[in-house]
Amino acid sequence: RCTEELLKLAYYMLIHAPLEEKLYKTKSFYHLPNALPGKKPMWLKVESFDGFQYFANSELKDEKDVMVIYESDHEPKVIENLMNLCIEKDWKSCPSTEVMGSEASVIIIYEMTSIHFEAISRAVHQLVFVSTKSSQ
Repeated sequence: RCTEELLKLAYYMLIHAPLEEKLYKTKSFYHLPNALPGKKPMWLKVESFDGFQYFANSELKDEKDVMVIYESDHEPKVIENLMNLCIEKDWKSCPSTEVMGSEASVIIIYEMTSIHFEAISRAVHQLVFVSTKSSQ
């Protein structure tokens, strides 16, 4: 279901997870050979939310199956901006604490302070990590 590039990243995260998380015991990692080629996960560094919005409106303007994952304790104004953008574009949004079981063609991980296996394993075709000047 995922591209080869996303499978490689998920596997890397799985085998390098801290031992106390015991992901090796709780996560099964089997995938068929010859997975589809796809885009490499990307890291988008922008000055502010406006830079991310510009990227979303230009590079992802035609994408329909998108989910933005964010920290639930993020600054309320940032969450409000993300929600408004997602509503405008008819994208899904989800706090990182509730992402299990969800997936989308494009996953955007917005300014998360730590990246968990559950968040990166939600992407089917493209994964974008976004950091702003305030989170770098």
